[in-house]
Amino acid sequence: SPHCSHTDRSCTMFGPSVEDEEIRWVRITGLQSAAGQKLNGKIGHCLYTTKEDADGRFPIHIDGDTSKGKLLKPTNFVDIPPGELVKACRLPCRAERTVPEVLMIPKDHSLFQECDTMGNAPIPRIIGIPLQVTNKINPYRKLTNPGDARNQSAAALMIEPNSGFAPQGMEDNYGPALVYRPDGQDLGYADMVAMLDYQSKLIQHLYTEEKTGARGSDFDRHVWLNREYFQRVL
Repeated sequence: SPHCSHTDRSCTMFGPSVEDEEIRWVRITGLQSAAGQKLNGKIGHCLYTTKEDADGRFPIHIDGDTSKGKLLKPTNFVDIPPGELVKACRLPCRAERTVPEVLMIPKDHSLFQECDTMGNAPIPRIIGIPLQVTNKINPYRKLTNPGDARNQSAAALMIEPNSGFAPQGMEDNYGPALVYRPDGQDLGYADMVAMLDYQSKLIQHLYTEEKTGARGSDFDRHVWLNREYFQRVL
């Protein structure tokens, strides 16, 4: 499943846990022990503000590892070059009170291997712009109060056009979301805003009366759900 609970410790989460804190992506190298050699070549991340311990080691969160991370010497990891990173968009939940932002992810991150090549967002899939939506990302603060994990933007992306609904419970208890292109291409801020604007217009056609007097029951998926209309309405 692409989704997990933010209280589920078996789910691998990544990303900064503090707003405006950047991710430093690295690749593991040069480990000599039998267990360490299995980690060589894997990608991981630490935060730019992360301090080394007294032994000069840094905590590295390795892709696919559900533990709290490994303490590694600087000689055992190298920075991943910017050219090997792609843009993805982080959609905040209600408690975070922030705006969508761009995060960088390695092209060979497991997120791209775990998802369907056509993504899991129904409407973007139909119009030929596949997007993957996941909540495997750290929140900026604890989500403890009712409604804290509410994420209307992520839910809008997951609306099924036949029913007009997102998966049950997703809108109210999803937390922050990461949206990315399964093909490993960039999804920039402007791209994300354009898609959310398009989905908002579709919702209006589905549920509200238009100036022409047409109601949602007149919605024609063949007219509205295609790349040409997406480009025309923006």
